[in-house]
Amino acid sequence: MKWFVIISLLVAAFGPILWLMPKARDRRLTRLRMAARQKGISVELARLRDPNPKPQDRVSSGGVVRAPVIRCAGYRRFAERPAPHMKAWRIERGDSDVRERLSQCWELLPKDWLVVEVDAIGACLYWREEVSDENLHAQLDAVNRVLSSLLRAHVEDATDNQNPLGGD
Repeated sequence: MKWFVIISLLVAAFGPILWLMPKARDRRLTRLRMAARQKGISVELARLRDPNPKPQDRVSSGGVVRAPVIRCAGYRRFAERPAPHMKAWRIERGDSDVRERLSQCWELLPKDWLVVEVDAIGACLYWREEVSDENLHAQLDAVNRVLSSLLRAHVEDATDNQNPLGGD
């Protein structure tokens, strides 16, 4: 009986410490985000408007109207130089012309991507980061290629539009 009490006290004392230890998903996301930073990609946590919320996400049981959001991460590659003359654009997953507008990198996009946006400071991909340990680096390389491709195409479009004749 004495040992049972001692073990119970030890479990009660050290239980919360074990509860605070990071889960496998948290460790995987930390590895993914650190590898992204090493490749020059900035990672930010974001909340985006949910385009298809469930009814319980729109209104609480008490009748309070909610703003349904999706928690995700934004992976941003910054342009070498900010260019305020560049026109910003944004594509959401459910847009009708998404395949045509993202044709150069459609196959590389993660399965759980939400929004792609490009502006004067860089290109950003918002996604839910649903990756496994096996494809973590492959998925990150694909995201890096998507961001680089979008940024390169956007800079080329901006320089073509700035000088429509193509000469000096």
